[in-house]
Amino acid sequence: MSFIALNNSFKQWFIKKGFQSYENERNLKEVLGQYCALVKHWPSDWVSLANYSKNHLVIICKNSSIASQLKIEEGEIKNYLIQQTNNPKLQINRISFKVQ
Repeated sequence: MSFIALNNSFKQWFIKKGFQSYENERNLKEVLGQYCALVKHWPSDWVSLANYSKNHLVIICKNSSIASQLKIEEGEIKNYLIQQTNNPKLQINRISFKVQ
């Protein structure tokens, strides 16, 4: 599986955009879709939000290749990093978004 970890600065930016929390998955998809080319189409491989904590939000998807395909378009979300684990069984990609 793959996941996207969003840091607390993204949470603050997200709330400034008028969304009160991450509870509404549709709203998160719409906001991310403005800045992430692949997420605009939000393929069925994406699963619901999971593992929200004070500093991170994790979105889990079924297809690990999606994480490597994700492209950031011009917008407020910059500086993303993709890290893949050395364990081939896990095939986890971590994408950390940082808002400038």
